Amino acid sequence: MDGVTLLHRLGDTLHISADDDGPALTLPAQAGLSALALTPPSRRRAWTYLTWLRDQLFVFAPLPHIIGAKVPPDTVRPARPNEECENFALWFAGWSAANPEPAQALNAALPGFLPGAEALLVDGERLVLRFGPRADRPGFVLGFDRLSDGERQRVVLEALRRAFLRPGATVLWDEPERFLSARDVGPWIDAVLAAAQAPGGPQVVWASQHPEVARRLTT
Repeated sequence: MDGVTLLHRLGDTLHISADDDGPALTLPAQAGLSALALTPPSRRRAWTYLTWLRDQLFVFAPLPHIIGAKVPPDTVRPARPNEECENFALWFAGWSAANPEPAQALNAALPGFLPGAEALLVDGERLVLRFGPRADRPGFVLGFDRLSDGERQRVVLEALRRAFLRPGATVLWDEPERFLSARDVGPWIDAVLAAAQAPGGPQVVWASQHPEVARRLTT
């Protein structure tokens, strides 16, 4: 960092220099041990906490009017959407390719709240929804950004639920029901609560100003 080597291997030890005024750290360079195992017990709690913050804590407050629908080419796919889901399409492109089974489950659930929808997918540099044919019209593809605020919100919430409500995770929802009626978001709330109440399920923290949603969460 700034021309200073932070990590040196000196014989059977690893020497980690501080990048600020903090103390340096020397660890035994033993093969077959994890970085956490090499960390002195006095520092393991902080290490574990930081790892949890990075890998198992998720905060989502989707805002439909800025939810991303573009997938720029040759761009690194993020491991998670940012809080307001501005990079949702870019994240979804990577997640759906790496996790085909939950992505297929998401597609199977779409008709339950978006009649006629068959699949959420990436088409070139944009996120789209494919709708199947009906007796009165052929099938068609609709850009994700052409959906209403409520429709985008509902699709994003379903994708986030399937991707991040997993054992060991803590998910903070900040008014996820915005732009949705209590009736429209009710089945999704039930699914979130079922996941949280399952043995070994995730922890869920919910912030809401919607009286009907609050009642549903506490009954």
